[in-house]
Amino acid sequence: MVVVIALVMGGFYLWDGLQRFLRTGGLGVAESTQRAEVLETATAERSEARAIITRTPLPTGTALPTCQDFQVEVVDAPNALVREAPNLSAAVIDAFPSGTLVCVLWREPNSEFYAIDANPETRRHEIAYMHESVLVPLNPTATPSATSSPLPTITPIPVDETAAPESGLTQPPDSAQPTMPPSSG
Repeated sequence: MVVVIALVMGGFYLWDGLQRFLRTGGLGVAESTQRAEVLETATAERSEARAIITRTPLPTGTALPTCQDFQVEVVDAPNALVREAPNLSAAVIDAFPSGTLVCVLWREPNSEFYAIDANPETRRHEIAYMHESVLVPLNPTATPSATSSPLPTITPIPVDETAAPESGLTQPPDSAQPTMPPSSG
């Protein structure tokens, strides 16, 4: 029995030695220790060189507009459809029941759709679209118009020519601007 244990232990030590020999490339203990120190130093120098590299931050995008609160108001259907494009034939990605608050970002130009944030709880906008017929603004603001107001007109003040000038100023009948008399000084 002792012989069997000695053979098993001897076999283990031979196998372990063979693995170490193959791992170190046939080097002895001193040579493999020195090689490990060289590799450790080289790795440390490489990591310090990497630490010097500075990365330029990615450019930030233009901030999207802030939300305007609209409320879903559905009359003839159980839910208002949320689409992935501003188009009645676009795929439906969600449906909101009447009374749901919706974060409207903008109105699509030349369209009947509003761009909304489909999930306002996240930090990024998930753009989706809803038809104008199912949304009502909660705090409507005046819509600016492209028409301009006419400029004010200047109406000349009528002058009573029969009254004598009180301050010594004279006004010719052709002019609407008063003139000063020549000074005698």
